[in-house]
Amino acid sequence: MKNVIKLFSIILFVIALWAISFSAKAQFKVNSNGNVGVNTTNPQAQFHVDGSSFLNGNVGIGVNSNTTAKLDVAGIIRAYEVKICLNQGCDYVFAEDYKLMSLSDLDKFIKTNKRLPEVAPAAEMEADGINVSETSALLLKKIEELTLFIIELEKRLSELEAKKGDE
Repeated sequence: MKNVIKLFSIILFVIALWAISFSAKAQFKVNSNGNVGVNTTNPQAQFHVDGSSFLNGNVGIGVNSNTTAKLDVAGIIRAYEVKICLNQGCDYVFAEDYKLMSLSDLDKFIKTNKRLPEVAPAAEMEADGINVSETSALLLKKIEELTLFIIELEKRLSELEAKKGDE
């Protein structure tokens, strides 16, 4: 009797899938070539989803099944837009009490370390990768510091030109 109930359940499931696949908008479809579609009557890939998807857990694309990242991709990711969330902006660089390194100290640091302050050494970046959020914020900070250096140099140049004009 249990086998009859199991067989009956399987038959009902197959009939339900068959009915869904012929409805106006299929919820689940398996093509003769093995492509599986969700919310599409004509899946164009091995797994084709038309609509939003939510996944709990980790997703690996082209990697082994033991990924520990939410999204782990072995290859190129192509996108028209990527939004990176920052924990902190860099406007503090423009605060009156911000201590900007002098150009002479910066020159010494670069000659000694062969890199900018706060920027990881190239070997470390190559070995460990970079955090895009942190790196974007750091690069913005460096651009803002450069802007302050340019403003200061412009002031010095104007002062020198004024002194030269007075002579």
